[in-house]
Amino acid sequence: MNPISYFAILVIFIFSFGLYSEEPATGEARTLTEAEEYGLTFIDEEKLFSHLNYIASNLFEGREATERGAKLTAEYAAALFRMWGLKPVGDDLDISGRKGPSYFQRFNVIEYDPLPTSTLTIESQKETMRYTTEFSYEIDFSIGFGVSDNMTISAPVAFVGYGMDVPDENFRELRNVNVKDKIVLLMRGVPRRNDESLVWNQSGQRMRYVNMRTRIERLLEEEAAGILLVTPSEEGEDLYAEFAQNVDHHHPRFNRYYEGDEPIEPRRRMRLADRQRSGIPVFNITRNVANIILSSTGTTIDEIQKEINDKLRPQSRELRNVTATLRAEFKTTVLWSQNIAGLIEGSDQHLKDEIIIVGGHYDHDGKRSGYTWNGADDNGSGTSGVLALAHAFATAPEPPKRSILFALWGAEEKGLLGSNYFVENPVISFENIVTKKNLDMIGRNQHNPDDGIYAEDNTNQLYITVSEQLPLLEKITNMNNDHIGLDITMRVTRVARGGSDHAPFARKGIPISFFFTGFHEHYHQPTDTVDRINFEKMARIVRLAYLNLWSLANYEGDFITAAAN
Repeated sequence: MNPISYFAILVIFIFSFGLYSEEPATGEARTLTEAEEYGLTFIDEEKLFSHLNYIASNLFEGREATERGAKLTAEYAAALFRMWGLKPVGDDLDISGRKGPSYFQRFNVIEYDPLPTSTLTIESQKETMRYTTEFSYEIDFSIGFGVSDNMTISAPVAFVGYGMDVPDENFRELRNVNVKDKIVLLMRGVPRRNDESLVWNQSGQRMRYVNMRTRIERLLEEEAAGILLVTPSEEGEDLYAEFAQNVDHHHPRFNRYYEGDEPIEPRRRMRLADRQRSGIPVFNITRNVANIILSSTGTTIDEIQKEINDKLRPQSRELRNVTATLRAEFKTTVLWSQNIAGLIEGSDQHLKDEIIIVGGHYDHDGKRSGYTWNGADDNGSGTSGVLALAHAFATAPEPPKRSILFALWGAEEKGLLGSNYFVENPVISFENIVTKKNLDMIGRNQHNPDDGIYAEDNTNQLYITVSEQLPLLEKITNMNNDHIGLDITMRVTRVARGGSDHAPFARKGIPISFFFTGFHEHYHQPTDTVDRINFEKMARIVRLAYLNLWSLANYEGDFITAAAN
């Protein structure tokens, strides 16, 4: 699953939904068909372990996009698809003398590395004196993932506090400040984090309001020119600590640090070659930089945060005579990655043109500085699930009525690059896609002690996101779970967002469903290893995915009309 440069976004993308429902199993279970019974028996822990123990081994070197391990994973999946008889629908290639459609959809990416010549300059004026301060890259600031090309932006600065807009608490930090064409100074965190009477700290609501992604999108809608993001003392360590300590991949909520004589190599940044990263430039800054920006107000970032928290009153303001100039420079390299896709054609002459996609990303964070990020849960688990589903459908007693495309996406960890490329360059008729199922991190038990969530309470838990325009899927899931017995939390969403491969399809209007078992302390750590996977639960989840796919693929009504209604 793809992380953004700060943990607030990283943790919450999947929880920012409008509607919530949780329905118990529906009493007496229906009778399964022979093909459904076959799938439940065929999909077992041993098959899942075999796939996952292989692709999440050190041999695959963390499966980083464009690297040897990811290419080995793609070749492994393609070989299995060929052996099981799936139809290749990818690029026409010459593979060992065999010319024609392959299982690969290749796409070019650009790797971009920030250069130390990148700068941040603050200009301010007090009375008749003009002050200019220039700050250095990876001493005073770092460049967020919203920037991928050389750029220079200069604009007045406005302070927007936490950037929150919460009408229920009459806490609206953007109401009385004009951020259009301004660079905004934004704080991480939330006011009064431990006050459970406030809506953003309440169970089921916290993630919705903590979501930094939502705040940044709101600033983008308000046409802000850029963001300077700072961490006040109450919200965690200052940015310079990341440069002074070897903590590039430290986990703020679990205080996991690496030890070593040199800083860990940073995560590699990539984007699709034919498009720039969209969004708003974000520079992460130290508190010292924030205090210099605020110096004309006679206060510091920690003092202004305390005032906001004490009075629960926005302190947003335009900073008079303060201008920021953001300059980012990069070294760029052209590389390539690939998706893998194989089709099982439907048997019904009227329904076979309708295509269901089930997929998950196969890449992870690679190896560097002596560590390997094997990504057993993220997303070796989803990859193994897709392979097991393809195998089960390929060998079932009868084919489904609708066609099913089994896909593994490349370069998800670099920004959903593979799935974004697919929706713009589909290997099948995009109009024929009726729904997309996404499997990402389906092998662990959610563990988040800060929110009172513990792994031992989640040994049977599955989170499912489903598009609002597809109520059929919600009903099918509850019906099929009578045979599986998972503890399901169903979240129905009008617009499915988030940092996984369902999002590009949802943005194109395709109804989606997303299986996910939650975050844990080994997320994006070298310790996300096979020995920590709950294979018993993972097998139940993949069996449920099989039943759901079978039900949708053989639904007798007008699938598209049902989804639209």
